[in-house]
Amino acid sequence: MSNADPIKRISAALREIADALDSMARQADDEPVRSSAEGRGIATKLDPETVCSSPLPDAGPFMSPGIPLFLEANGVTIVQQRPAPDLGLIGIADFVAQKHATVSEFMQRLKRALNDGRTVSLDLSRRPQETIADVTMAATMMYRAGLLEEYRYERAPRCRLQCAPGRAPIAVAFITGSWLELHVLGTLRDLVDELAMQDRTDIGLGYQIRLPNGDQFELDICCLVDRGRLIWVEAKTGDNFNALLGKYASYRKSLKVASTDAVLCCPEFDSDSASRARAAVAEMVAAGISDIRALLRSRLSASA
Repeated sequence: MSNADPIKRISAALREIADALDSMARQADDEPVRSSAEGRGIATKLDPETVCSSPLPDAGPFMSPGIPLFLEANGVTIVQQRPAPDLGLIGIADFVAQKHATVSEFMQRLKRALNDGRTVSLDLSRRPQETIADVTMAATMMYRAGLLEEYRYERAPRCRLQCAPGRAPIAVAFITGSWLELHVLGTLRDLVDELAMQDRTDIGLGYQIRLPNGDQFELDICCLVDRGRLIWVEAKTGDNFNALLGKYASYRKSLKVASTDAVLCCPEFDSDSASRARAAVAEMVAAGISDIRALLRSRLSASA
C-alpha cells in the first residue's frame, strides 16, 4: 500500500526547514555561535516569526454539515465541536507518526514537562545517528510551528537537546495526543482523494456528543460515507484507557457504527501485539501507526 501522500507532506515540510536552516547557517558565518560553560557551541534558537510564515490551507471538508445531521438523526446531541484543525500541523504530525520509534521518548518527555513545569533535557550522545537526526528534526519542526517555547541543541560531541513545551492550547493539544488525530485525519483526506470519494464523504474531528441515554464523550475522528455509514476512529497515545473499553462498545452501538467500522488506533499496538486484544474488548478493530492507512483504505473501499 502506497504511503506517497504522507511522505510528500513530510518531504515538503523538511524542504522548508532545510531552506530555513541554510539561511541561518549563512547568517551564522557572520555572527559568533553562543557558547556553553564548557566552551562548546550551542546552535542558535529558531525564530518562528521568520521561518514559519507560509499560509495554512483551508479547513474545507472538516466543517461540513453531513456528520452533525447523521448524529442528530440517530438521537445524538452535539454539545460542542472543536474548531477547524490547523492543517498546517499535519506534516509535523505525519513526521512524528512515521518516526514514532525514534521520537516517542522525546514526545513523552514533552508531555511530562507540561505537568511538572520543567524543561526537557535529552542526552543524545550515545544514541544512534538516526535517533539524533529524527529527534532534532522533530524539535526543529515543532519550534518553527510555535509548539515549543524554547529549543536549543548542543552539537557533537555533547549532543544535548534542551527545550520547553509551548503552553498555548494548540501546543498542549498537539503534545498530549492530537498529533495522532491529525495524522489519521490527514490519512483519511489522502485516501478520500485517492479513491475519488470527495463527493461521498464528510470528515470530522472532535465532536463532544451526548448519547440518548445521557452519556457524554468525544468522537476523535469520524468519516461519514454516503450519508449513512459512519467510520469512527478513536486515537490513543497513552496506555491508561482500559476503563473506557466497555464504554466504547456501548457507544458504538448507540452511534449505529458497525464493529468493522470502529477503529481503536494506538501506536503501542505496533510493538506490543498482545495489547491489541483491548480493541476486541471494545468491539473495535485494532490499528497501529503501521497499518492504520491500509485499514482505513479497506473500510473506504468497501463503499467505493
